[in-house]
Amino acid sequence: MFKRNIFLIGVFLLPFLGYSQAYNDMGPADNFQTASNPYYWKNKKPFEGYWQQDIHYTIKANIDETTDVITGQEHLAYTNNSPDTLYFVYFNLYQNAFTPKAYLDNLQLNNGERPTYGKYERAGLGTTIDEIKSG
Repeated sequence: MFKRNIFLIGVFLLPFLGYSQAYNDMGPADNFQTASNPYYWKNKKPFEGYWQQDIHYTIKANIDETTDVITGQEHLAYTNNSPDTLYFVYFNLYQNAFTPKAYLDNLQLNNGERPTYGKYERAGLGTTIDEIKSG
């Protein structure tokens, strides 16, 4: 029985032993921008002059079930590949829509709905940003 299981496992894994790929999507932030990444847009441009922006982010979050608060850190690496200079970069903070006096709150009130908010939403606490760095 033991030898048979080893044989079956060996036969199952045999087709995958020769397969290897240098690209690692769990690698460092700039790993996706390599020639070994078959999915990277620069390695398969549909036409000359084509470009798109690059973004890579890592999120580490913690949910505190006793206070109903999610805290976390996000590292975002944005690369401008356009031929133009970007003077502004916009971020959507979707969670802030669920606070009083936000656009969604006004929309619901104007449609005759009375939104229900938790204690943090009532206090106007949506997503807060403590620091932004550019460099």
